[in-house]
Amino acid sequence: MLGGSATEDNKPATIMVDERTKGRFPLYSPGLNVNSYLQTVEIYFTLNKTPNDEKALEFITSVGQETANRIIGSFKPDKIVNKTYEEIIKKFKVLHEENKNVFAERHRLITRRQEDGESLDDFAIDLQNIVEHCSVSVETEATLVQSVFVAGLRNDKTRESMLRDADEKLNLAQLLEKAKTIEIAALESRKMAKQLELCGKQ
Repeated sequence: MLGGSATEDNKPATIMVDERTKGRFPLYSPGLNVNSYLQTVEIYFTLNKTPNDEKALEFITSVGQETANRIIGSFKPDKIVNKTYEEIIKKFKVLHEENKNVFAERHRLITRRQEDGESLDDFAIDLQNIVEHCSVSVETEATLVQSVFVAGLRNDKTRESMLRDADEKLNLAQLLEKAKTIEIAALESRKMAKQLELCGKQ
């Protein structure tokens, strides 16, 4: 039979279309208001008349890979297919709060500056303590701390010297020693200048 519009039993071919295609499932990204986001999800489910027993897996498969991986991982060794939508949303809210804490710690780190009277050692130690709660890789931890240490130095001349001359391959301990050396040299220079000034007045 010529043409391709009919099947072997001479019945017209049909194309199966998912009727629940109204709008797009809202992707989650850290920083969103969780209640507003979940309301948007419910609007999507309502528009598409999603059955309650399908909401859980549709949420997991549509929310975004990173978020889905975190939710699935948080239930291990249990399987996600055995969890209800309510259980998944409860876990999602917990992970959302953890995300908020991570972002708060990252903000605290990148805005950290050496305080008046704070030693270089104490400043470096606090940066290391903060970065442990930033949920980043070990390599990123090191880079972040080194960058914030240099940028956050209170002494302008020390910071300028470090920005100008410090080797990017130096680790935190080496940057700390370099900063100490610069400040000690500056202190000795001021002492010598003061002594010369006193000698000139005699």
